[in-house]
Amino acid sequence: MGFISKIRKLNRKRNDKTKEIKKSISSFILKKKYREKTDFIPAEYKSVCIFMHYYGIGDAMMTSGLISSLRNSKIKVHVVIRDELSFLFPAVIDVDGVIVFKKGSYSSIEKQVNMLDVDLVIDLFGYDNDINMREKTLFAINPRHSIGFNHPKNTMYDTVINIDKSEHVSNKMITVLLMMGINIDKYQMTVDFSQELFPLAYDFTEQVRNSGNKIIIVNPYGSHKRKCLTDEQIKKLLCYLDGFNNYTIILFDMGRYTDVQSFKNVIINPFRDAGNSFALVSLADIVISVDTSIVHLASHFGIQQYCMYNNIILNGKYDANIVWGPNSDKAIVLTTSEHLKAAHGDDMGNFNIDILIDAMESERKNNIRL
Repeated sequence: MGFISKIRKLNRKRNDKTKEIKKSISSFILKKKYREKTDFIPAEYKSVCIFMHYYGIGDAMMTSGLISSLRNSKIKVHVVIRDELSFLFPAVIDVDGVIVFKKGSYSSIEKQVNMLDVDLVIDLFGYDNDINMREKTLFAINPRHSIGFNHPKNTMYDTVINIDKSEHVSNKMITVLLMMGINIDKYQMTVDFSQELFPLAYDFTEQVRNSGNKIIIVNPYGSHKRKCLTDEQIKKLLCYLDGFNNYTIILFDMGRYTDVQSFKNVIINPFRDAGNSFALVSLADIVISVDTSIVHLASHFGIQQYCMYNNIILNGKYDANIVWGPNSDKAIVLTTSEHLKAAHGDDMGNFNIDILIDAMESERKNNIRL
C-alpha cells in the first residue's frame, strides 16, 4: 500500500470515528429528553408508523407484506419515506398515510408528524449511521411504544430485537407480525403493478408478445458503482443474448443511453419512469439483474432469473447475499469471487461474466429455461 493510500485509509477511519462520536452524543441528548420506556401491549395498538427514511425501492417493496398484514388486521399504517419513493405510496403499496422525508431535512418531517397520533413505531433498520434522523422522528412522534432492531442497551426504543446471524430480511417482518399476534402462512410482498395503473407497460408487452417473442430484462446497474457491471461486461453479455431467437432483450440502461444499434434483438427500456419499468419487469419471462429491488420483484412474480451479488457485509457482520437474497427457487444466484468482506462488497466489475453466460448456456442446452 502506497503512502497516499495509507493516508486515505487513516482519514476514512478518522471520519468514521468522528461520525460515531457525533451519533452517540446526539442519541444521548435525545434520550435524556425522551420519556421513560413502556411495556409492549400489542392489543392496544391500532395505529402504526413504519420508518423508511433511507429505504430503497426494494426495501419498500419487501416491507409491503408487513404493511398489508397489519392493515388486514384493522391497524392503520403510516410510513415515513424519501420523496424518491412517492410513486410507490399509496398507488403501488396501499397505506393510510404518507410522510415524505427530504434527505437531510428533519424539518420536512417535523411539520408532518406534529398532529400524527401513532401507537407504535416500527423501525426495521439497525443502529447505523442514519439512526439520528430516525431518533429525531421518534422523538417528534412520541408513540406509546417503539420497536427497533440491534440497538445498544441505552437506546430510545422501547423493545429491541437482536439478530445475531445472517437471515433473510423478511424474517424481521415475520417476527414483528408474530409479536403483534398476527399469523401468516407465508410472507409475501403486496404490490400493485396492474394494467390499470401502468397501461403503457402492458401495451408494450402485448406488442412484443404479438411479434412472437418472449422478454428478457437485463439490469446491469446497481445503487453503487461497485455493484454495476462494466461496459465491457455488458457488451459481452448482450452479444451472447443477441443470438437468442424469439426473444426481445430489454436493457435497463438507467439513463446512460447505451448504444445498442449493432444488436438485432436488443433494445433500450422504452420507459424512463420507475413505475412502468417495474411493471415491465413483472411481465418479463427472464430477468438478469445485479439490483435487489428487481430481484425481489422477479421473485414475487415467480419469474425465472439470474441474479448477481457482490458479497456485501452489512454493519460489519451480516451477509447481504442472504439478507437480501432472492428467496426464490426460480433464481440462479451468482456471486463475485473476491470476498473482501467490505461494506460495499467486491467490485462487480471484476465478476467473470462467463460464469453467467455458462450458467445460461447450460440451461439453454438442457431446455430448462430458455
